Amino acid sequence: MAAAVWALPSLVIIAGAAAAGTSLLATTIAVALSSVRLMPMVLSLLPILRTDRTKPITLYVLAHFVAVTAWVYGMTHLPTLPRNGRAAYFGGFGLALIAGCCLIVVVTYIAAPALPRGVAAGLTFLTPVYFTLSLWTAARAPSDRFALIFGIVAAPFFHAIEPQFDLLWTGLVGGLLAYGIGKFIKRRHASPTDSPSPEDVD
Repeated sequence: MAAAVWALPSLVIIAGAAAAGTSLLATTIAVALSSVRLMPMVLSLLPILRTDRTKPITLYVLAHFVAVTAWVYGMTHLPTLPRNGRAAYFGGFGLALIAGCCLIVVVTYIAAPALPRGVAAGLTFLTPVYFTLSLWTAARAPSDRFALIFGIVAAPFFHAIEPQFDLLWTGLVGGLLAYGIGKFIKRRHASPTDSPSPEDVD
């Protein structure tokens, strides 16, 4: 599953659905909804990879490699490379990531039963910490970082009042607030601070 599905939340959904005996259709819908979050990453990265000669099938294959790590690395490093070599570079990087993750999955599956519960819990906690720090590093606009801050603040609140839809409400509310503040900051920087005086006009 690590090679075919790739994104960690989707793997968790599949494993949980299989353990609960959920139908294939419901599992497919849940995985699709979970993967929607990757669409903005794909849409922002593919124009950086595309050239006039790039075939659509190449972009479809490269889109499979897009997850947080590949997207952060691609957005920060690909613009510095020659455009005609970006697709091959990203494809090699994505294959290396998947191969490494598959190897780690095998080692972890064998070693996990021998780990103390505290160590296993700590390793699990590394994932959200890593994602948060990576997204903060790759953030370009103020709204990106505001979205992370609002998400961290709002998540416990929505989990307390609506645990089944906490991530949905956190994303909607935090994302809209971050978008609004980002637009406000952009307009303030774009608008002139001082109006010209009559002497300047003359």
